[in-house]
Amino acid sequence: MIKKIFGFLFGSLEEEEDSNQKSKYTSEEKEFILKDLKTKIEFEPILMPKMADNMEYATISKWLVKEGESLNGNQAIAEVETDKATMELESYTSGFIYLLAESKKKIPVDGLMAIVAKEQVDFTPFVPGEIL
Repeated sequence: MIKKIFGFLFGSLEEEEDSNQKSKYTSEEKEFILKDLKTKIEFEPILMPKMADNMEYATISKWLVKEGESLNGNQAIAEVETDKATMELESYTSGFIYLLAESKKKIPVDGLMAIVAKEQVDFTPFVPGEIL
């Protein structure tokens, strides 16, 4: 459900060659939507970090956590593969993780990979009618 919400709002979360996956929202609208969502749900985004100077994207080799799993901070959540190495990505946030990006897909630097919510969340009320 959450993948549908974020995919609808922001377009494809992975690097795509298909331009049809672009979001219909401007960056200002996306920022407003995220701020509004954060007033209803307390969460922190997990973005793809830049692990090398020339890195433009990386691939999630595999998630080390499951959807909705409780995190306690300082926990490895994924194996991330760049063109040079595979490294573990840690989350320093406590809460419940909701995975947005799929394994084996290229994610751009600063691309949204997951969110960590302070409480377990039913995202159904936040789904825009256009994607139900």
